[in-house]
Amino acid sequence: MRVVPPAKTDTELERDAAAARAQEAQAAAQAAQLERDTFLLRRYSTIQDIEAARDRSLRELDIRIAVLNSQRDILSQQLALHQDALDKTGPSLEAASQYEEETVAVLKAEIQSLDEATEGRQQQSAALAEAYGRDIGRFAELEEIVALRRQMSVTPLSP
Repeated sequence: MRVVPPAKTDTELERDAAAARAQEAQAAAQAAQLERDTFLLRRYSTIQDIEAARDRSLRELDIRIAVLNSQRDILSQQLALHQDALDKTGPSLEAASQYEEETVAVLKAEIQSLDEATEGRQQQSAALAEAYGRDIGRFAELEEIVALRRQMSVTPLSP
């Protein structure tokens, strides 16, 4: 005869499944961190390299934002001209008035689109700066770990 443990309850099964999911998530997070650490160590030699890459990326986004703002300024000027022309047209020039109304509507839509694109680029810039900040912090940690391992491999432990 052999003693068999009782069957697990639904609560115990759910708890075991949750623990397994948590363990899988932790293993995946560790694998992702190892992959990111390897990338950082292969790509950069110093924190200054990361800062230079960050500055280049942010400068590129700043240029894109400046281009969008310039386009917006041009469209705003065109909008003002067409709005002024619309205000000056009288009821006798219905075709011209309709053209100006359509042009004003299109220009407003384009300006709105540029505003959204600019906001998106600004958010992207902030996220990029934050990501590079995390990379700099992690790289500094990795440098300390590498230095400690080198020190431990060179310095024999005293008995």
